[in-house]
Amino acid sequence: MKIKRVLSFILAAVMILSVLLLSGCGADRAVGVFLYRLNKENLLFDHSLDTTYSAYVKKHSGVEEAAKDIVLTAETVSKACAKDHLVNEEKSEYALLNEENQWVEWKVRVPQTAFYTFCVNYRTVEGTDENILLSMKVDGETLYDEMQNLTLYRRWKDDIPSKTFEKDESGNDIRPVKTEEYADISALFLDEKGYHAGGFGACLDEGIHTIRLTNVENEVWIKELVLCGNRQKQSYREYRSAVAGKKSSAKESVTIEAEHPSDTNAVSLYAVNDWIDAATTPNSPKQILLNAIGDSNWKMNGQRITWEFELKDSGYYEIATRARQDYSEGMNTYRSLRIDGEVPFAEAEKIKFPYDFDWRTEVIGNEKPYSFWLEAGKHTLSLEVNTSAISSTLLDLENLINDLNLIYRKIIIITGTTVDIYQDYDLETKIPELIDSFKDCANRMRRISAKITRANETDGSIASVLEKSASLLDVLIEHPYQISGKLATYKADVDDISSLLTNMSQQSLLLDKITLIPSGETKPKNDLGFFKKVRFSFLKYLSSFASEYQHEKKRKTVKVWVSTGRDQAQIIKQMIGNSYPNKHNIAVDLSIVDTGNTLIQATLAGRGPDIALSLGIATPVNLAMRGGLIDLKEYIGDIYNDYYESAWEQLKYQDGIYGIPETQVFDMMFIRDDIFKEIGLEGYPKTWDEFYQYLEIIHNNNLMVGLPETSNANVAVSGAISTFSKLYFQHNQTFFNQDFSKTTFDSEIAIDTMNQVTDLYTRYGLDRSYDFFNRFRSGELVMGIAAYNSYNQLVAAAPEINGLWSMYPIPGTVQKDGQLNLAESSSGTASVILNAAKKHGVLTEAVDFLLWWTGSDAQSEFAERLEGVMGTAARYTPASKTAFGTIHWAKKESGAIKQQWEQVYNVREIPGNYYIERSLTSAIRNTISGKNSVRYNLTKYTKNINSEIMRKRKEFGLE
Repeated sequence: MKIKRVLSFILAAVMILSVLLLSGCGADRAVGVFLYRLNKENLLFDHSLDTTYSAYVKKHSGVEEAAKDIVLTAETVSKACAKDHLVNEEKSEYALLNEENQWVEWKVRVPQTAFYTFCVNYRTVEGTDENILLSMKVDGETLYDEMQNLTLYRRWKDDIPSKTFEKDESGNDIRPVKTEEYADISALFLDEKGYHAGGFGACLDEGIHTIRLTNVENEVWIKELVLCGNRQKQSYREYRSAVAGKKSSAKESVTIEAEHPSDTNAVSLYAVNDWIDAATTPNSPKQILLNAIGDSNWKMNGQRITWEFELKDSGYYEIATRARQDYSEGMNTYRSLRIDGEVPFAEAEKIKFPYDFDWRTEVIGNEKPYSFWLEAGKHTLSLEVNTSAISSTLLDLENLINDLNLIYRKIIIITGTTVDIYQDYDLETKIPELIDSFKDCANRMRRISAKITRANETDGSIASVLEKSASLLDVLIEHPYQISGKLATYKADVDDISSLLTNMSQQSLLLDKITLIPSGETKPKNDLGFFKKVRFSFLKYLSSFASEYQHEKKRKTVKVWVSTGRDQAQIIKQMIGNSYPNKHNIAVDLSIVDTGNTLIQATLAGRGPDIALSLGIATPVNLAMRGGLIDLKEYIGDIYNDYYESAWEQLKYQDGIYGIPETQVFDMMFIRDDIFKEIGLEGYPKTWDEFYQYLEIIHNNNLMVGLPETSNANVAVSGAISTFSKLYFQHNQTFFNQDFSKTTFDSEIAIDTMNQVTDLYTRYGLDRSYDFFNRFRSGELVMGIAAYNSYNQLVAAAPEINGLWSMYPIPGTVQKDGQLNLAESSSGTASVILNAAKKHGVLTEAVDFLLWWTGSDAQSEFAERLEGVMGTAARYTPASKTAFGTIHWAKKESGAIKQQWEQVYNVREIPGNYYIERSLTSAIRNTISGKNSVRYNLTKYTKNINSEIMRKRKEFGLE
């Protein structure tokens, strides 16, 4: 009998193992395959499977460039997704690409094997202001990764009748609105990373091929797809030889004020104010004048600004720029120059602007200025961000970072994420290729450092992190037993190298003016004299006291406090001057003040503002219950429907609404797709049951899953409360009973939910505290739940992993009807009107201002300006559904966010609400630390919460 039981047990074990091995996503199979690959590989870096464009070009480096272009027109499309794929506009035919007609295809005969660059003649269509994304296949294949996301820019013009800005009542320039120009554009497909500044192409063998273009994001009309050949530019010497016989009659210089472009290819490229240097023209010590363009808005590869100018005489001209490049310390930034749409010679593709804290006036070509032959008449001049001078370095850095992170992941598969520095893990034996890989990386670091030093003509301080990291690897090569002890330093160095990549790829420049000078003439002065500068500074100082005074004393003033950074406040101030329809002719006094405790104290003391912006979502009801706010219910009107109900819930108290939502942020799930693939996973866990299955496989590979319990932003509040609310809401529970007089945490569902939350840290061993960005970037954390605006930081500051990760809705709970419940709570900010507005007699004016500020138009403009000034890292998270729709989210990401947003559920702020976070934090942390059971802790603290709620209800007359 005993033998029979043993045989039955063995048979059952074999059957279970067989199922797991045959299953496509079995945990043991996935782990086994990965560990086998880890132990059996001879090389750590297998670049033979590299599917990037750089690898493709290298593979076909021996193929000559085509001698002639091949033009594929809309009329010659051989196949299309829909019958009605042609559009006729202004007597031209276009192939339509949109959601209905998703692709078009051409058949093309190639006369001989050659390399062709893809050029596109297209027209944009009214819609969003986002770039157009297309994908391409050649003979049914995606030849390289970048073919899946080919970018085309739009064209924008300032909406002003002349090169004179409109003025506000104080004499300040009003920034013009950007409007899109719908006209034919000829361009290469662009690489926004900047690794391939010359566009993309393909090697085509002699014979017949099919080329398919597919719509990915935003509608576009394709007039021609041109397979371009012979794109090699002549040298400056060849250019000069070609125009050497021409006689110059140039006598007069022509100055172009940079703040007045004829067009740009990004909506964020607009005029800005430089009030620091008196020599920037035009300028005034009293008014804010828009006198420059670019700044940190003008930094991404392919961003182009174009100006129109007219010459009286034909001749040779030198081109001088007055610019300031004080963004990338010790590094150059680069621009390519186009005259009438063409780069005249190869050297004009890589114009260097060195780092300097001050403005510099330089002639293009510097010590040996380039001389351009220009005919009399009208011309265009363009400057475009061009990283081709450093593109190979950027690519080398990205490959290095990815390989360093791969080494790190393979080490922690053995050591775990918590390393015992006193243990010898014998890593050089368990990973036989480790030491050779260190040697390879150290050599690459030194080569890249030398390239950066040569390119920037510096002493190497910019790339010192590479030298420092190479020295660390030297130590680890000589003393492998120190690897585990120095692993944290190693990881920190990788983060520093990643920051270097980000800084180098962002090519910011501020431009004041461009001057065309007859060759041989003296270049313009860069600066004013000392006394003129002192006079300007003194007048500017005096004007700061008198600013707005004459206007303010004649008008009503609405006092507005905002709790944001200086950049955000400056944008709001500019919008008030430019965009606010001031129908009551009021003065708006905007101040940066902490709108948390300071606002409450000032309001209770009778010294508060009329309006407060960007309040934490819990603050309005705290003020309302103390009688400090105006009930906005009767004023809100149609704006109510532009927000999800969840955004309003925390602003309701009794029968009133005491604020208007500004921002709303909730969690999403982030997945490192590349590492999922390595360990045999795909997709993402849609339910919590699947979440635990994925978690087990990830942990078996000593990698991380992220659900934070503590946060550096607020260590006093447990981050696990957010997880508790997700699970609780998904079981169709709410925090309070119907009259909000007590919580529901004394239920069995609440206890079960709390058990599930605390088990994540006690049973499954999740890290309670970690840096999401750095660990996700390195690949140590491969699945995590974080606020959806974490996306912004990853895109902006971790370009080396772009395309290697995805964002999805959080895991849900399947309901009895089969529907997936994704409920979770959100955080955010809101704007309010205080009772002071009524006392000051400006309630009507305050309501008008607040409805303007929280309206979709203003929120959209603020989002656009904020991202333009501060980049993707500062992407706004508006609560307005309409404003969200205008932000530059890709279709996949915006779809995932909207799917999650529709199931966000918030609980009301009530008297005593603060006690919930405090008590749940104590219950969670006591349980995790082993101090009593979940049932004991939750029951104890629930009594405390209910007691405090009742006490507060009595205090505020609700009982």
